[in-house]
Amino acid sequence: MITIENKIPIFRRGNILDKEVLDNMRETPYEYYSLSYDKYSDGVICGIETYTENEILYITPGVIKYNKFYYKIKEKLKIEIPIEDGDYMLKIKFLPPAEVEKGKYEKYSMEIQFVSNYKCQNNEMELVRIKRREGAEIRNPSIFTGIDKEYNIVNEIYKITSTASGNSFSAKLLKMYAERIFDEKEMETLDEVFCSMALNDYVSRDLLNSYIKRKIREDCSQGDNQKIYECLREIYNNMKNSRFIKNNNIKKKNLMMVE
Repeated sequence: MITIENKIPIFRRGNILDKEVLDNMRETPYEYYSLSYDKYSDGVICGIETYTENEILYITPGVIKYNKFYYKIKEKLKIEIPIEDGDYMLKIKFLPPAEVEKGKYEKYSMEIQFVSNYKCQNNEMELVRIKRREGAEIRNPSIFTGIDKEYNIVNEIYKITSTASGNSFSAKLLKMYAERIFDEKEMETLDEVFCSMALNDYVSRDLLNSYIKRKIREDCSQGDNQKIYECLREIYNNMKNSRFIKNNNIKKKNLMMVE
């Protein structure tokens, strides 16, 4: 288990603004977060991407919003993946805030650990799932389809992304979806616009719902991330494969040599 602490200075009469307090204020612009993301839902604001190397899971730095507070992971984290067979979830548990150092700071802590079930309490948030089976290496997903069925693969389907219009799908998986569409499929204008926005890290929940509804007439406004994934997979499978070969879109004139 990994414990991350975020300390916020408490400004009271008599408290001394020492170097540690001033450095903390400079490195953690909570006023900026609260102004920029006040209407955003709980979930990942930026960063917090996961990947595996040599049976170790890495978590990149980033910011997570929970209960109107912005939890910051400043450095890349690494956590060992359980070796026994089983279905595992990596989750974050947010602890109640507490005053420390004689009222000098308010501490907001979170614990990150693998558990052997898929249940989250009200003060917890999921990052990844892994269906562990011994004898095979843990892999990062390489294609969009099949992530929820594969063993020994890092599954971010249920990770919650924060947007102004509600919880949304993993930005990393949306990018993977967009890349596969651009590489393999015939696209309509709607697909080009949506995939371009996905590659540029801006897909709100409203936009995602509208895209799915326009493509397959499915209302996902109340659906969870599994439902969204199933809808995107259906859209992907329904699209025709591209008629063009990569790097060979320019037609060349046929030449005939006469001897």
